[in-house]
Amino acid sequence: MKKVYILLSKNRTVFSRAMSMVVADEFTHAAISLDREMTQLFSFARRYEHIIIPAGLVHEDLDSGVYGRNPDAPCAVLELQVTDAAYAEIVRRIYSMMRYAGEYRFSILGVLLCKFDISMKRDGYYFCSQFVADVLTSSGALTLPKPPPLMHPVDFCRIPSLRMVYYGELKNCKIPAAIAV
Repeated sequence: MKKVYILLSKNRTVFSRAMSMVVADEFTHAAISLDREMTQLFSFARRYEHIIIPAGLVHEDLDSGVYGRNPDAPCAVLELQVTDAAYAEIVRRIYSMMRYAGEYRFSILGVLLCKFDISMKRDGYYFCSQFVADVLTSSGALTLPKPPPLMHPVDFCRIPSLRMVYYGELKNCKIPAAIAV
């Protein structure tokens, strides 16, 4: 058995604050990590630190960019045990997508429709929690309570097979699992 991690956060960017006003959820961003140290962290987010657009599939870094500027942002780390086969498929899928990262776009329309519980899937377009949900379901690692285009970041907290291993400030989320919540 292997483990993957979901990082949920609520940064203090303009987009995150706007999302928070629209959805009123505890978290506004989701990313998937292939390791507990969060060195292999992927999501759909801004491509450049200081501008929102263009946005798409990115390899995120907790020590720089938006995360680096928001070390005290609230976050949660959820752990999911997966089979070796599911883990291999998750890795294959993410790295296959990363090879063509420039062809993927952030789905602003998808975010808006998700708020109104309208599921829409467009090829090459994802928002952060949709991407995480899609990778996990397509690999067979997780069954979701709703389709990926309807998943909000906070919805991952309600899935029993996901175990919260950390809750607190972003700057401390890379602590050893033995010390985490």
